[in-house]
Amino acid sequence: MEATTVTTIGNSTAFLYSGSNPIQTGVATGTIDPEQAAVTRGMVKDRYGNPVVGVKVSIAGKPEFGQTLSRTDGEFDMAVNGGGPLTVVYEKSGYLTVHRIVEVPWQDYAVLPDVVMTPLDTKVTTVQMGDSSVQVAQGSNVMDQDGERQATLMFPSGTAATMVLPDGSTQTLSSLAVRATEFTIGPQGPDAMPAELPPYSAYTYAAELSVDEAIAAGASTVLFDRVVPFYVDNFLNFPVGVDVPVGYYDRQKIAWVPSDNGRIIEILGVDANGYAEVDVDGTGAAADAATLQTLGITQQEREQLAILYTPGKTLWRAPLTHFTPVDCNWGENGQAILDARLPARNLPSPETEKKTSQTDPDCRGGSIIECQNQVIRERVPIVGTGFNLNYRSDRVTGRTSNYKIDIPVTDATVAPELIRIDVKVTVAGRLYEQSLAPVPNQNYEFFWDGMDVYGRIIQGQQRASISIEYVYNSDYQLPAGYPIGERLFNAFFGVVEFPNVSIFTSPTRDETRFVWRRDEYVGMLDANVQGLGRWTIDVQHAYDPIGKTLFLGTG
Repeated sequence: MEATTVTTIGNSTAFLYSGSNPIQTGVATGTIDPEQAAVTRGMVKDRYGNPVVGVKVSIAGKPEFGQTLSRTDGEFDMAVNGGGPLTVVYEKSGYLTVHRIVEVPWQDYAVLPDVVMTPLDTKVTTVQMGDSSVQVAQGSNVMDQDGERQATLMFPSGTAATMVLPDGSTQTLSSLAVRATEFTIGPQGPDAMPAELPPYSAYTYAAELSVDEAIAAGASTVLFDRVVPFYVDNFLNFPVGVDVPVGYYDRQKIAWVPSDNGRIIEILGVDANGYAEVDVDGTGAAADAATLQTLGITQQEREQLAILYTPGKTLWRAPLTHFTPVDCNWGENGQAILDARLPARNLPSPETEKKTSQTDPDCRGGSIIECQNQVIRERVPIVGTGFNLNYRSDRVTGRTSNYKIDIPVTDATVAPELIRIDVKVTVAGRLYEQSLAPVPNQNYEFFWDGMDVYGRIIQGQQRASISIEYVYNSDYQLPAGYPIGERLFNAFFGVVEFPNVSIFTSPTRDETRFVWRRDEYVGMLDANVQGLGRWTIDVQHAYDPIGKTLFLGTG
């Protein structure tokens, strides 16, 4: 990296994809525009916090950017062109694929949150298509701090399946090796989700329903000719009779898609014919045949319920017609928190020091002293020329104010519901994080040492992306009990999708965050870049394209 010029992303990160043995492979010649150049960075871990090596990282729909691999420390760097959102794809054989959307600016780094890779469930069930009996496939039993559960699938008799191949064609499957792998396990569960959830959808439960034959063929999904009921234990103890918001993640569309609502049911007992008696509305009474038919619960299904579960068991049931990542996520009670966080919107600008500087300050002394800016200047004529050498104390190493940002975090009022504040600052590819107590009139003073993520001294100003996350606890918000047959909406996208809701006082599995963001510039162009011992010539200027600042040789 050239030490005598302003550091730009284009010239300082070309080593990632160029040379005889580049870190990032498959980048088409001329793809990375020096003006638009940016780098996405992140870390890949397993469920226990250990780094995962060799995860293939690429950009969806952008094959010209090639690919890179996570290193032994789990980190990766990938050069791209900035200017908008990109979808980062994480893949490794034996693990579930993860997507993350990141906003990538020009001439900067975009640091992604850590991602957790989930290995395929070790429990696999062979299911023969067209069989005359109901076949059951189950995932492994899962236990974490939120409870115990197991995913169960019931394939009705005569079910046929086809997989959708990469070219869009389909192929019939006669036998399926079925797995049900949960993403949402333990404290690392939110980082393992196949993609970020839609707004107002609270983190609850997600699982990948997969077929080994389809994975081997690179198929995007497996389709069934009839409903395959999906069950999971009601491990959060939600009320019986409540709708289950169901959606799935479409990796081709890079979007969550609403699906038909499910229902929370209870097994009341077993009738004389060996069929489970099922409560579907929370009344404590077994549903009649007409009600069960409306929900699609067949006698074959009830027979299996009687075999698999004991009376008193409550379950979430979802009707599925294809295999992809399936998600059962209720909304969150965000309105109370939304009201509580309003004072945070009135924070002043975080960069107070810049506001006190003046472009036309009062000057004093034999040397030129800018009083308000606390800057000392000198001007020395160059003998025999009409030029001058100029010196400014704010353009030399050691001027800490060039590397400091004062960040207001709270104003005079702090909501009692606020549990903490997470401040994150990203600069030169490095992420700085600090958790703060929820106290009023609080500022966070950020210092940068002037070095980038690769340990190199950076010349010129760099963008500092500031994120203040106000962290709250929240409760789930459940769809109200509409009469069966009148549930014409899909509840998956949370509060914005249904007008009549009820609050269930059960805390969400993950914290709720409201984020305040701002960009500032930090750092400096050391006058020594011009090779004159930190003196400048009055006719020689330097331009910083990152901070968009022209540094005059006149000082």
